[in-house]
Amino acid sequence: MAKSPITVRIEHRYRGYVMKKYKKKVRKKVNGRYVTRYVTATKKVLQNKVRRADLPVTPEQVMANRTKSFTDIQTVSKREYTRSGANNGRVLRFEGFLPSNPRSYMQSSKFENNVSRARWYDERMREGDVLQVIISAMGINYEYQIRSFEWGFKDGTKDIYYTMELKEHWRPALKTGKI
Repeated sequence: MAKSPITVRIEHRYRGYVMKKYKKKVRKKVNGRYVTRYVTATKKVLQNKVRRADLPVTPEQVMANRTKSFTDIQTVSKREYTRSGANNGRVLRFEGFLPSNPRSYMQSSKFENNVSRARWYDERMREGDVLQVIISAMGINYEYQIRSFEWGFKDGTKDIYYTMELKEHWRPALKTGKI
């Protein structure tokens, strides 16, 4: 199997604590004079973090779907008037497998345990986290939420086969003004 021309990158942005070193100013009295010294100390700091993961998918396994809502209204003369509504969010569907060991067609050099990776996707779905999905070949770079994630073993290779469905996440844009 040749290398996949479609790279699906999923980024999870979150806030987490990190231990940082800093120089702390300490003033001491030595021989009747105050002397300033700097001591290295650590403190817990809240910081933005990103976890990136590449999905090994082929072009046949990526499906994108977008729908629009319509309302059909009956008129007096037994005709039908169709009113177009709002666009619904794009739905992405992936089918593939997470390999149990590195394969030659995988584009990412970083390899993770497939069971822990499947559990990570399952946890992101349960938590309702918003993920940044980037598919450069299809021009997709939006925020999505995992709506369904099914995974399991099919054969004796210890590969995990999965089906993932993501829906585009919309943040409401509200205009505020002074009253």
